[in-house]
Amino acid sequence: MLIEVHLSIRFWAEAINTACYTQNRSLIVKRFKKTTYEIFRGRKPNIEYFHIFGCNCFIKNNRDALGKFNAEAVGLPGPNTWTGRQAV
Repeated sequence: MLIEVHLSIRFWAEAINTACYTQNRSLIVKRFKKTTYEIFRGRKPNIEYFHIFGCNCFIKNNRDALGKFNAEAVGLPGPNTWTGRQAV
């Protein structure tokens, strides 16, 4: 994942965290025909907030006058329990 989006090796923990998080919500256990999340929680996971790891994003800042162009960042997706996605 890090090589694909040209990120530094210092983001390896974020890559592993994202891979485990998405894998638990996407792989189907053949015996039960359910995801791992469904087996443990008893309900289907909400995956509508999933984004591509390392996608380009723009930081919305309403407090400061940043000029015509805002700074570009790289988005690191995370679970919906976080207050927002991480950007680097």
